[in-house]
Amino acid sequence: MAAEFAIAANIVGNLETKYASPYVNCFIRLGKIVEQFKNRQNQLELRKDRVKNDVDEALRQTEVIEKDVEDWLTRAEKELEEAQSLENEIEYLAFKKNAIKGKAEQLLLRIKEVNSILIIPDDVWEELDLKVIRIPFGDDHNGCKIFLTTCLKQVFTQMNCQKDVLLNILSEHEAWALFKDNVRLKDVTSLLHDVAKEVAEECKGLPLTIVIVGRALKTETLDGWEVVNQ
Repeated sequence: MAAEFAIAANIVGNLETKYASPYVNCFIRLGKIVEQFKNRQNQLELRKDRVKNDVDEALRQTEVIEKDVEDWLTRAEKELEEAQSLENEIEYLAFKKNAIKGKAEQLLLRIKEVNSILIIPDDVWEELDLKVIRIPFGDDHNGCKIFLTTCLKQVFTQMNCQKDVLLNILSEHEAWALFKDNVRLKDVTSLLHDVAKEVAEECKGLPLTIVIVGRALKTETLDGWEVVNQ
């Protein structure tokens, strides 16, 4: 019994690396990697159970348990808990992926039921693969028109848009009105009004910037506004 514990203690160092460390990255991989992850989890579980049974038997025989063995059991238990958490996340991501795919198929069917439809993907920052998200276009559905908005001209180029329309920045009056609407300025002191005006001007008439900054500041105090304005 003591000899077996000694062997277990000697392999503690590389057991954790061999069986447990790969778990951290496995959940972001697919297919065979996920299967390998689960196999290693099972291997560690079996090894932990064997060592735990030997420890329990040794305790019943009043034998001394090596500290390295106890430490290994503690680490193995912790690794298995983390592995279970990652396995749950794997299953959740797989479920979410299937759910999204199902919704995309439903979207495609609903769009094709309509003779004429306008779809507006708003605030696009990178190329959208319309086939992947199941939006028909061209010969797949001549009545489906797509109007997308973006701040990046390369998005239009990458998606082979038929026509692009450049929208000018907002006028000072329009920008201030949009900013106030998002900040929800009502009864304010003249000092806060002046600081807000300066912050709005720094948004340079860009609608998206105005909306983001305005919403971020709507609960700020005067001190917070002044910090931002610096």
